[in-house]
Amino acid sequence: MSYQNPLFLGISPDLWKYDGFAGSAGVNISQQILSEAALTGFEGVEIDDNGRFLDTDMLNYHLSLRNLSAAGRVTGIAAAADNCKGIVSDFHVMLKKMVSLGMKYLVVREMSHNIFFTGEALLGYRAFLKRDDWLHLSNNLNELGKIASSYGIKMCFQPHICTVIRTLEEIDQLMDTTDERYVKLCLDTGNLFLQNAVVQTIKKFGSRIAYVRLQDMRLKELKGCSKRNASFSEAVSAGCFTIPGDGEIDFVELFLALDKIGYSGWVTVDAGRQSNAADSFEYLLKIYHYMQALLGFRFTNNRTEE
Repeated sequence: MSYQNPLFLGISPDLWKYDGFAGSAGVNISQQILSEAALTGFEGVEIDDNGRFLDTDMLNYHLSLRNLSAAGRVTGIAAAADNCKGIVSDFHVMLKKMVSLGMKYLVVREMSHNIFFTGEALLGYRAFLKRDDWLHLSNNLNELGKIASSYGIKMCFQPHICTVIRTLEEIDQLMDTTDERYVKLCLDTGNLFLQNAVVQTIKKFGSRIAYVRLQDMRLKELKGCSKRNASFSEAVSAGCFTIPGDGEIDFVELFLALDKIGYSGWVTVDAGRQSNAADSFEYLLKIYHYMQALLGFRFTNNRTEE
């Protein structure tokens, strides 16, 4: 295919699998992430809550040195609580740091009742939001999104298999009860594939999609994890989540749908912690060459974001 709209290729730091990032080791790993991403041809690196990139000034320096951008900021919030007053102060601090890094996209997940690290079965029973929770979630997201907008940042909600917002019906309800000016949608291909709703979501909510995170899924491994009620962490270790082109998702169909709605912006790859540091560069090369062949053009570092 030949994608017609400008795209910017980013990578999640989860590709570099480390248990700790403190001290000099953390600094070295941060620089390894940026250097390998730049050398491969990626245009940006996501920033998350795991402490890999703590010093904003130092990060700006190393990004500039490698002609990279900070892509999306990915974080978890508890917006389904009674109100969001308790997180507004920290929210402002994070947004100010994002502005100093030239970032324009904030990706948020709802963390109430999440099962990321609880040991519960990934595909088993999960909690559902009650009516009041939905009201709190919608109102608080609108307020937080409005604050983000005042900084020139688009807040993009990411449904996820480990959270209370993951199905197409729940996404539909969330989009229907939030303000399209302040709450955008992050297209998470891995989660939506599990709901059999990737292209359907693009077609239905195309005007709300402002950020895309790519992840592939391996059905054989997923079926095995389902049989033994594996947790999220066990599913990751088993290789259920993988890089684009290594699983079952039809990325040609996906990008044809994105191109049809005129999507332009970041496409960042969440590799599902597939590698150790020793082979991270190999995975980067696989991702880059697959995306280049898939979309029919070379990515450049000439970014013009709206």
